[in-house]
Amino acid sequence: MELGILFVCALLAGASVIYIISGYPIAGIGAALMALSLFTAGMLSIVLLWGGFAIVLIVRVPAIIKSFKNDKK
Repeated sequence: MELGILFVCALLAGASVIYIISGYPIAGIGAALMALSLFTAGMLSIVLLWGGFAIVLIVRVPAIIKSFKNDKK
């Protein structure tokens, strides 16, 4: 259980670095918030987790939709 949480934290931390390097700093912050929330406990962690998830979705979904539109042309 502990090892799985640490593994997910490492993945999210890596994803946040990749997002920031790729030019998506807001999505990087969202992924970092999700990693941080798994380290902390309680109600605040749930807020951070879903807040980070929402930030990543808000930033990534328009880019994904745009890439689908470009593929169809």
